[in-house]
Parts: sequence; C-alpha cells; structure tokens
Amino acid sequence: MTRPGLITPPPEAIAGATAAAIGAPQAALRWRWLGAREGPTSLWWVDGGAAAVVVKVFWRGRGFVQERAALLGLRAALGRWLPELVAVIEGPIPALVLGAVVGARPGREDDAAARGAHFEAGRMVRALAEVEIDAAADPVPLGAAIAARAAAALERARGRVAPELLAAAGRRLDPGRIAAAFSGAGGGARRVMAHRDLWEGNWLFDQVSGRLWVIDWEHARPDAAMCDRARLAAGAWARAPRLRAAFEAGFGAKTSELEEAQLEVLVGLHALATLAWAGRHPHAPALGADARRVLLAP
Repeated sequence: MTRPGLITPPPEAIAGATAAAIGAPQAALRWRWLGAREGPTSLWWVDGGAAAVVVKVFWRGRGFVQERAALLGLRAALGRWLPELVAVIEGPIPALVLGAVVGARPGREDDAAARGAHFEAGRMVRALAEVEIDAAADPVPLGAAIAARAAAALERARGRVAPELLAAAGRRLDPGRIAAAFSGAGGGARRVMAHRDLWEGNWLFDQVSGRLWVIDWEHARPDAAMCDRARLAAGAWARAPRLRAAFEAGFGAKTSELEEAQLEVLVGLHALATLAWAGRHPHAPALGADARRVLLAP
C-alpha cells in the first residue's frame, strides 16, 4: 500500500478515537493520506509507533452503514479475506479503524501474482455466495430489478454517453434479453451477498503468503449471483483470459450457459455506468476504454 506525504489529520474526534483504539498518545500519531479527498470517503495510514492502522472516514452515512455491517457480519465466513476491524467511530462524521495489512494491488499483467490474486478472489466470492441472506428483505424479482436498473442507467446516460455507445448499450440491455437471462433460479438467477465493486483496485495481495485482502465494502449488499464478476469480465479478464480461469479454479466451478447470459447483461450495465461516470472524471481513461470496448464488441 502506498503512503503519500504527511497531511493534516482528520477531525479531532476521529483522531482521539483512533489514538484510544490503538493505545497510543494522540500527539504521537503520524497521519498519512491515502485517498482522494473529493470522494465519499477519505483514507489515512496512521502510525502509532507500536501499531499502524488505516482510518477510513465516511462523508456520507450509507457507505459507513454498509461497510460496517459487512465487516462485522461477514467476519465468520470471510475472515481470511477481510481486514481486521479495530474500531468503529460513530458520530456526525463516522469512520472505521482497520488493521494495516501487507500486500500490493495486482498489476494488469497476466503473471503469477495476478493469477494468485484472482484464484483467491474466486475462493472469496464462493464463500460470499454461501452466506445466508434474508430473501424477504427484497421482494422485487431479480429480473425485474435488473430491468429497472438498466432502464434507469440508460436514462442517466443520455447526453453523457456518445449516441453509438448508448445504442449499443440499449441492444445489450434489451428488456427481452434481460427477462430471458434472469427467468428463474435454476441457472443462478438469484440474489447472494455481494461485494459489488470487486476488481483489482480493491485487492491487496501478498505474493509470499498467497493471502488476499479485499477492501472497500461500502457497496456490499445482496445482488445477482454474477454481479461480482462483471467488472472483472469487462477489464482484467478481457485483457488476460487466464485470469478468469484462475478465478474459476478458486471458485470451484465454471459458469453455465444461462449464467453467461446473465453476466453479459451485467457487464453491459457496468460498462454503461462506467462511461457515464468516466465522462465526469477525466482521470479515468482506462476504465472508459474498457467500457467502450465492451459495448462495441460484436
């Protein structure tokens, strides 16, 4: 994990609670900023001398609630892949204090480290899919929910995405195609617990131990069983198919024909949302290029 230069610590209440959590004097803490200040969260690496932690500050409440629930509720099933939750800081500006881990984000190349990370990610997704969820909490049929999500994404993209790409997205997200892919539970058309932002940027992999830590759980909630493959399929797997093979080896099963149809829909939905987002973030050309390639593929 990179450690940018020293900056001003976060609000006093968060600094004090962090010091208490790691048992160090507040004045002794050294704060190093790790994340973009304009986003919904800010990250700091905090060195207390005898211990180091990462403090994640949430400027919007929903992400804090979902990530806290994930790190607490999934610990028994996913302890191998989750960073330690050292402390929860409630308040007007909430934060999570996370145990520092050793690892690096996998590169874009198809090498042993990347394959090891994708293998472990497959294991994690399998364990996540086996977590029991409350099916009654979301009574909308999955196919109807995906169709509504697609319609809303198409509407939001108007004026932000080039007409030819919008048309390609419309064909990929045709309501009939969605209905056919998510027509029943037999092919995996079901909700499971999902990370919902699973890609290499949210992984830290230790090649020596073969251990993967998955971070950034603020979007976690039940969703389509194939959703945690969508961003990988649009990016890393398209560039290096052996990484998908490594993931499936870790997961323990290949996808069925119906699951592939579901993944095609979800990849299209991800690509459209990415293009609409990338249009407002000029620093994301690689993500935009992946999304255009997905939508223009024959």
